[in-house]
Amino acid sequence: MKKILLISVPAVALLLCLVGCKPSKQAPVEEETPTILQPKSEYTREDTVQVRELVDNLLTELNAHQFDKAVSMLSFLNYDSIVPLSKEQAQRQKQVFTAVKGIRYEAGDLIFHEEKDNQVKFRVILFEREPGDDRPNEVSFALRPVRRNGVWYLTMADDMTSTNGKSEIKN
Repeated sequence: MKKILLISVPAVALLLCLVGCKPSKQAPVEEETPTILQPKSEYTREDTVQVRELVDNLLTELNAHQFDKAVSMLSFLNYDSIVPLSKEQAQRQKQVFTAVKGIRYEAGDLIFHEEKDNQVKFRVILFEREPGDDRPNEVSFALRPVRRNGVWYLTMADDMTSTNGKSEIKN
């Protein structure tokens, strides 16, 4: 019983921290202009291509509800080292993805700022809305792409990793 509580309480807390409902707009809306930060590091088109490819691969697995494969694509930033998620971290992240299992996963804005302070959001569409239905039907997650030795990795923007430190990116 204690083991179940030790696993489920942090998973629920993590879920509440990561997931925020927001209603979709019925009418077409102009895209919001993302917050523009002056990057402190140099980024190229190739950086954008590499990060978008990582995100697209992750979303492909999430759209197929292959949560184990999706979680295996995430890393953990341990101070300045990139390491794979531990079994416990992977299990918690899989629980979060399973708890908010959507019908569709869509990429959002990508913001580059520093090697450890970047962000890409993605939306989880929970259900299709019928005309006149204004219930919230999506939640958002944030990923923190991290570049180490010229290679990009995806980490979650949560308390599992040191990438959630003092971000200058405003949401």
